[in-house]
Amino acid sequence: MKQTFLHKTWLIQLLLFIVSFCIYVFYFQYLVFHLNSVLFKIDGDSLKNYYTFVYHIRNDTNALEFSGLNFPFGEHIVYTDCQPLITFILRLLPFTHDYLIGIMHGLILLSFIITPLLLFRIFLLLDLERLPAFFFSLGIALLSPQIHRLGGHFALAYGCVIPLAILFILNYFKSRSNKLLIAILIYNTSLFLIHPYLGLGISFFCFSSFFINELLLNGKTSLLKKLPKIALIGLVPIVCF
Repeated sequence: MKQTFLHKTWLIQLLLFIVSFCIYVFYFQYLVFHLNSVLFKIDGDSLKNYYTFVYHIRNDTNALEFSGLNFPFGEHIVYTDCQPLITFILRLLPFTHDYLIGIMHGLILLSFIITPLLLFRIFLLLDLERLPAFFFSLGIALLSPQIHRLGGHFALAYGCVIPLAILFILNYFKSRSNKLLIAILIYNTSLFLIHPYLGLGISFFCFSSFFINELLLNGKTSLLKKLPKIALIGLVPIVCF
C-alpha cells in the first residue's frame, strides 16, 4: 500500500522546517540580510550585552574573568551575560572575530527556526497525530513571547532550550537509557555557561519532572531507589556551577 504524505514523518519535518524558516526570515528580514551590520536594539541591556559578548572574545585571556568592566578589578563572567560557552569556542576561531554580532544573531534565529521541529518530535512522543502536531508545533513556536527576547537579553533568547529539555526527558522516560541520562546531565551543566537562569531553571525542571514521574508511577519505594539518578541530572549541575 502506497504511503501518503502524512505517513512520512521526515517529509512533514522538512516541510515544517521550510515553513518555519520562511516565516522567521520574513519576520526578521532586515536583520537576516544584515546579520553583522546592524544592532537589533541599543537601549536597556542590549548595548551592554553586545559589548560584553564581543569584548570577552577579542580581549580577555581568562575564560572566567571579564576585564572590560569594573576597572581595575574586572568582573566574573556570570555577571556580564557574555555567554561564556559560546565565547570560549569563538575565541579559538580568530577568523570569526569580524563577524561576532552576526554569529550571535544567527544562532538565536536558528534556535527559533528549529523550535517547531523539536515540538513536533515531542507531540509524536505523546502520540499526537502528525497533522495536528504540525500546526500545534508551528503555532506554539510562533506565539512564544521568547521571540521578543532578542531585544537585549540575548543569552536568554534561545527559543529551543526548553523544548529540547522536554524532548530529552520524554525520550528518557521511554527508553530509560543511561547514555541519555548522561546527555541530560551534560546539557543541564552546559546551560549554566550560556546563562545561570537557564541552567538553574532547566535543572530544577528536570529534577521535578523525574521526581514526580517516579513518585506517581512507581510509588515512594521506587522513588527512593531512583533518587541518586534524579539528583544526578537535577542537582549535580547546580552544585558544579
